[in-house]
Amino acid sequence: MKVTLLGYRETNFTDEKTGEIVRGVTIHYTVPMTGRNCFGDEAERKFIHESKKDSLPELIPGAQYDIDYSSKGKIMGIKAL
Repeated sequence: MKVTLLGYRETNFTDEKTGEIVRGVTIHYTVPMTGRNCFGDEAERKFIHESKKDSLPELIPGAQYDIDYSSKGKIMGIKAL
């Protein structure tokens, strides 16, 4: 899906169940709205674990990317356009 990156935030938090520190990046982006009587774009955000962070392209706010999702809605890959 083609998206426009609004921004991103380095994220660190403690998992309440395991007590482990989780690190990664949260990306904020816009996608075209779908459905009847929908016009324009809407904002979404997704967390990407640090283990997948090295496979990300350089994140530039305002740039366009192609995001591949799994059937469960998790990000499988991001490519700069």
